[in-house]
Amino acid sequence: MVNHSQVQGSLRRQAALSLMELMLSIAIISILLLLGTRYFASVKSQQQVTRAATMVKDIIGAANSWGTGNPDFSTISIAKLIEVRLLPNSYVKNPWGGEISVGPKADDPYSITISLTQVPVGACKTLEAQFPEYSIGCR
Repeated sequence: MVNHSQVQGSLRRQAALSLMELMLSIAIISILLLLGTRYFASVKSQQQVTRAATMVKDIIGAANSWGTGNPDFSTISIAKLIEVRLLPNSYVKNPWGGEISVGPKADDPYSITISLTQVPVGACKTLEAQFPEYSIGCR
């Protein structure tokens, strides 16, 4: 004859998770969340660098267009490039929320310098490497 309390106790032990199984499950979930967070942060950072590089290319193109109607770059600025519709209004801020500015190089009014603020160091180095012939500065 089967004892009812023995069967019930046996079922209860089988249905419940042990503390070890619970801790292992939490550890695996934590590792997956950590890896996922790092991946998405990396993707977001790369998207910001790509967007900033596109903005710099557009600014260079706009500056070249500006240069055809002006003797030099002594009066160039982002505001003026937007005013004459060579750049869209969104070019006031870079992908990190900082300012973008363009102006003549201090020693050469026929060349431009582009500055971006609030750009992470790694992103700045990537942008400088992509545009070695231009003066790209990050603050």
